[in-house]
Formats: sequence, C-alpha cells, structure tokens
Amino acid sequence: MNHSADGPDELFKKACLRALKVLAYGPRSRSGMVDKLTQAGFSQETACAAAREMESRGYINDYSMAKDYAEQAMERKKHGKSRIVFDLKGKGIDGDTAERAVEDYLLEVRNAGGDGEEYDPELEGAVELLKNRMERQGLDPDDLDFADRNRLYGFLARRGYSSGVISKAFTLLSEEN
Repeated sequence: MNHSADGPDELFKKACLRALKVLAYGPRSRSGMVDKLTQAGFSQETACAAAREMESRGYINDYSMAKDYAEQAMERKKHGKSRIVFDLKGKGIDGDTAERAVEDYLLEVRNAGGDGEEYDPELEGAVELLKNRMERQGLDPDDLDFADRNRLYGFLARRGYSSGVISKAFTLLSEEN
C-alpha cells in the first residue's frame, strides 16, 4: 500500500481505520498491532501512533489480553504458567505484564472458591494431563519405573509446568490410588 501522497493526519486516520479492521478479527497486543500496521505499509512512527490511539481508547489492553489468554490456555489447553508466559511474549506482550497477568489470574481463581479449600488450576491441569497420558499408555501410577516417570515429567515440563507442580501432581495421583 502506498501512503506517500497522503499527509500525516490522513495517514494517521488510515492507520487507525486499518487498526480497527485488525481488531475486528480479535484482540492484539500493542506490539502486535504495530507489526500488523507496518506490514500493511505504514511507517513505524504512524503505526506506533495508531496503536497508542487504540490503546488510549481502550481497544488495546495488553494486560487484559494476557489475562484472558492465561485463562484460555490454562483451562482449555492445560498449559502451565511458564508456557503461557512464553506464548504471551511471542504475541508481543512484555514479560512483566505477562507474568503479572498470569499471577493475577491464578490468584483470582484460587480465591474464587471461598469455601476455604485451596484450588490450584495449574495443579489440577497437570494432574488431569498426567492421568490422561498414563491411561492412554496403560500405565499404573503405583508401578511407574524411573523411565516412565521421567517421560511423564518431561511431558508436563514441555507444557510449562514447574518442577514443584509436577511433583505435587505425581503425589496427588499416587494418593488417589
């Protein structure tokens, strides 16, 4: 797209209109929006200005997007905290915002129970994945050898679960049996 004949105000308006079209397809991070606009032929300066405008109007909110993604990734995809943060960084969310959003989501969910019993969605996801994997492979939680345990550990680690969560998941699973 050639924008050289347009003045700065006209370019800014066109970039904002393009940004709105991009947002119609789904939420974007500020960085992701700048990338999309520069790919569409806008200068870095114009793309940044349009992204700031969308942010000031509340159409772009990196924290909110990160928190929504954390919920989706943890509940549906059963990803662990570090995998979610990694994915968010890939979507253009800065590391601090991603970490804060994931932690805040986890805190909200843990406190939502209100019945005094602690609920940890990350641990629940790890246990569910572990059960499903063991069932598919015909493994008995009480008869895991070192190699099986290491394979399952790696399986959960690649999905972003910390060693502490993985250990708790193994413990919970063996207590259930």
